[in-house]
Amino acid sequence: MIKLKQVLAIALLAMLLVGCNQQEDNRVQTKDNNIDFTKVTNKDAPVNQSVATKAKQLLLDNKEVNGVRGINTTDKILLAFKVKQLDSFRETKLEGEFKSDLEKEFPNKEIFISSDQKIFIELDRLEKEIQNNKMDKSQLNKDFDTIQKLINDEA
Repeated sequence: MIKLKQVLAIALLAMLLVGCNQQEDNRVQTKDNNIDFTKVTNKDAPVNQSVATKAKQLLLDNKEVNGVRGINTTDKILLAFKVKQLDSFRETKLEGEFKSDLEKEFPNKEIFISSDQKIFIELDRLEKEIQNNKMDKSQLNKDFDTIQKLINDEA
């Protein structure tokens, strides 16, 4: 009887710890399971992210793309995308095509784009922080510049 109580107590404690460890993610996600797209909807964000959302939607209009993350500052847009498995051999070519399309769509913004998974993960983290009001404008610019340097180094 005592062992049963101990096992139940440990199981309850484990469930409690696992349940409380969830991070909040208030971003809007698509209902399509084949597309990985999030939309930052925080009106109190340090910089309005509607430009990045529009750019992400433009990338998702391409049949090769199945995931996009991105942020923007007042004069720059930073995007990372994932392609379908069969298109992975053309990632570099697609980067160039997508960048020129986005430069036409946003002529007053400087565009940085990457298909690197590390950049994608970093942008995902930044999107969460922006959505949850954990970032001010100076931190956004600092993180943006850090990721921009990573993109330039891989080129």
